[in-house]
Amino acid sequence: MNAMTDLSRLMPDQAARGLHQSAAPGLGAASDYGVLLLGAMHMALSLDVLREVIPCPSEFSALPASAPGLLGAVSLRGRVLPVLDLRASLGWEAPRLASQVVVVLRHGGALLGLLADGVRGLARLPAGALDAMNSSSHPLLFIGSFERAEDGSVVSVLDAAALMSLPGVPLARDASAAEASVSASTHVPHCALMLVRCGPTRLAMDVADIHTTLPMVTLLPSAMDGRVCRGVIEHNGVRVPAIDTLALMALGSLPEGASCQALLLRLPSGLVALLVSQVMDITRVPDTDLLALSPLAVKRPELFRAALRVPGQGDHLVVAGDALRRLPDLRALSGLNATPETAAGTAALNTASATETMAQTSSHTVITYNIGAEVATRLTQVLEVLPLPADHARLDSGHGAVIGMFTHRQHSITLVCLSTLLDGGVLPDPEQARVLVVENDGALRLRRPSPLPH
Repeated sequence: MNAMTDLSRLMPDQAARGLHQSAAPGLGAASDYGVLLLGAMHMALSLDVLREVIPCPSEFSALPASAPGLLGAVSLRGRVLPVLDLRASLGWEAPRLASQVVVVLRHGGALLGLLADGVRGLARLPAGALDAMNSSSHPLLFIGSFERAEDGSVVSVLDAAALMSLPGVPLARDASAAEASVSASTHVPHCALMLVRCGPTRLAMDVADIHTTLPMVTLLPSAMDGRVCRGVIEHNGVRVPAIDTLALMALGSLPEGASCQALLLRLPSGLVALLVSQVMDITRVPDTDLLALSPLAVKRPELFRAALRVPGQGDHLVVAGDALRRLPDLRALSGLNATPETAAGTAALNTASATETMAQTSSHTVITYNIGAEVATRLTQVLEVLPLPADHARLDSGHGAVIGMFTHRQHSITLVCLSTLLDGGVLPDPEQARVLVVENDGALRLRRPSPLPH
């Protein structure tokens, strides 16, 4: 079996630190984990013990060994790899599913395969966020658990040392130390990429560019709805713009009504969610495997680093994360993160694109609103949208359009009535008014009348 996906970063050897210490990152430092599914259980392995993910064979080769859950062996590039199903060790039923994969653990000079029902993406855990677990009577197979904020699931971090110490489980010798020595001697850098599918299109993105993955998302309607922005999703009490990844990159569009997962990107001004059809795997590849992409292949060549062929999984476009984060429209949308309370103000706005797609450099995403006539402001100039503060200070500044001030996010904000400023119109209904937070040598807040009818 030569189809494989490498799931580890290029990490220094951990063996000298001791088995349990190397198996337990996250107790004192921020860590990245690959999240896997096994029945109803979400389990995770640190990326420094995950080596690769390979397709699950229809049958396993028998080994002259006996242990609960030992399925047999698979061939891994000419090497024999024992494979264990944890469900048998836990006393669970162990059905075989077409979606199952074999996750290869590398730890303490040995390799072991674990059966999993699928890959659930990447989780980045802050320092101290892992709840350590122990038992006074029996050793545990996991070091601790955490609640995944994206969907509320409880994820258990497996202890590689404990897994490899199970009675009767055979281990394969790890030849990666020699491979790493050869790689180091030739100075070939590697990169860790997440592989995703967007409809029929396969993309790869550096895991360092991804804040986290959302295995299930529910799209909520938003004033920002359009061809590129599909609405918002809720994440940790904040509503985050949900972006059609294919539309953003001028590669088409995601199928309407299809279920989605999401990659969360953190930009300086906030979060955005890139919608994808499915998170497939995470792979570590040498930079020499990244092939130059012809500018004729895509409409927006600046958004892609390279092309990549993954054995058994086909060709992928490798996204240029830096270029993606520099997109003005994406940066503007990330600044519109709002709580459900303030999102009511955003929902009152109507968002449109000046052209069919954001792919053209001459296009601008704008917010349209009513001040007696329909006008628009570039989204890149809008920092936030708020309901009119009920307790704002009313001032007589001598300027007819200035109606007061309020404080917000540690800033003192001047409140200006845009309809009065532009045409001397009447003040809007305070219950319907909204404030556009815009920046102009500081912060200027514009109040506007009630929203346009839908």
